[in-house]
Amino acid sequence: TMIHMDDPDHKKYRGLTQAFFMPANIKRLEIIIQDRAQALVGRMLESKDACEFCNEIAVWYPLQIIMTLLAVPESDHAYLLKLTQQFLAPKDPTLKRDGPEAQGKGAVAREYFTYFGKMLAQRRAAPPTDDLGSLIAHAQVDGKPLEMMEAVSYYVILATAGHDTTSSSMGSGLYNLLHQPGELERLRAHPEMMASAVEEMFRHGSPVKHFVRTATRDYELRGKTIRAGDEVALMYHCANFDEEVFDDARAFRIDRAPNRQIAFGFGVHACLGQNLARSSMRAFFTELLARTAQIELVGEPAFIASNQVGGLKALHVRATPASVAAKAEAGVAA
Repeated sequence: TMIHMDDPDHKKYRGLTQAFFMPANIKRLEIIIQDRAQALVGRMLESKDACEFCNEIAVWYPLQIIMTLLAVPESDHAYLLKLTQQFLAPKDPTLKRDGPEAQGKGAVAREYFTYFGKMLAQRRAAPPTDDLGSLIAHAQVDGKPLEMMEAVSYYVILATAGHDTTSSSMGSGLYNLLHQPGELERLRAHPEMMASAVEEMFRHGSPVKHFVRTATRDYELRGKTIRAGDEVALMYHCANFDEEVFDDARAFRIDRAPNRQIAFGFGVHACLGQNLARSSMRAFFTELLARTAQIELVGEPAFIASNQVGGLKALHVRATPASVAAKAEAGVAA
């Protein structure tokens, strides 16, 4: 997959879809993003009782967006969501596939490749269209179509990392706002702070826990020698709470600046879809705060048992629609 490639191959494969995720194209996707945000906030406000934010709202929002871009039928969304959860949290007792961890993860990978292998064949048999799935199916590297492994793994990366990390950041973002209600009300009163608030949500959430890379040469770091060939663990949480970089690093501040968070990675392997993630998060929380007068945390949250990718898996909240609060105020005034 692209994750495992070095240049020059990595640059060639990343370049196939890079323009699709650049800010100019993301702007053209705003109708899809806004439509999904409005629909899911509406669903959240329909519930008179507590809403389980993670599974009823957060997992569906970025999933529906990326699947729409890939032109995956809506009837398949729930199936691919389940595969993603099983693949990224193979040790979580409520999300994992039954059986030994390695066996379960291997079975999930085979299902992914079966599903997207069929999709690849269908897209290649049809004329090119403007969706992301067709773009990959008809793409070429060095004048040749992508091999089966490279094309299908491209779909798998987009269909997993393309939504799971954003939904995790949504859950942890709302969790942090509810734990610091002063910041929540400040953001509600100052929606112009949304961009910096979202960056702080990504920093605190850091949904990707770690990557491992192999050193290509000897390197001296703070008196320690990393040898060529050594495997190096990149711990994103540690970096995003580094006291040498972030003032009062454990505090959640919606106006933190500068905010050099690296939840999306860094350098040539930085997340391809980070502009889409930012735009989606800004749209959702803007919609949520505009249409609610109050959001309360109900009960204790639950976290995914994963050292790879994850965050909250249960967050019960109760939201009061702004329209209901306005009617109540009008009645009191009368």
